[in-house]
Amino acid sequence: MIEQYLHVRVDPATLVEAGEEGHPARHGSLREPAGTWMDTLGTALISLVFLIGCLPAMRLIDTIGRRPTIVWCFGLMIPPVLFIGLWPTMPTLLAFTMLLLYAFFCGGPNVLDWTYPNELFPTHIRATAVGFATSISRIGAALGTYLLPWSLDHLGMGPTFLFAAVVTAIGFLICLWGAPETKGRNLESAATVAA
Repeated sequence: MIEQYLHVRVDPATLVEAGEEGHPARHGSLREPAGTWMDTLGTALISLVFLIGCLPAMRLIDTIGRRPTIVWCFGLMIPPVLFIGLWPTMPTLLAFTMLLLYAFFCGGPNVLDWTYPNELFPTHIRATAVGFATSISRIGAALGTYLLPWSLDHLGMGPTFLFAAVVTAIGFLICLWGAPETKGRNLESAATVAA
């Protein structure tokens, strides 16, 4: 296949990572990545809070509605990143608390990332809309994965988090301007609300 697309002949043996002379190739371990156990624990805790934040959001979209949930969640996501951006030298525990708050309030947008596309589009394009919304969210996640470390290294913590606050505020304004309420509507009538 490599030869077919790249017009280069490659020996399959060169594609396999060779071990040291006479020894089999070593397998990786979770203990090898750089960082401390605190880094790993912190990342795991923030990921857990992302998940926990989805639980009340799932309840809220059916009690107070889709629009209030997404507007309030985006609004409450702004202060933690803005606070870090304005005070980048804050104590580590306080910064970590701000990240946990941000992760928790992300629950609303995360849940509505699946709910809204299903409700806002008519049946004949619903699957395409869901796929498009999911792919856009994955592109955003991929960009963030690469841009966040770059920004921290080149711009510093303050500007990076101020930029995150601006992006979150733009999301808030878009939701405030255009997020419809689809709670309690069947799929066809919900799709006409968005039109």
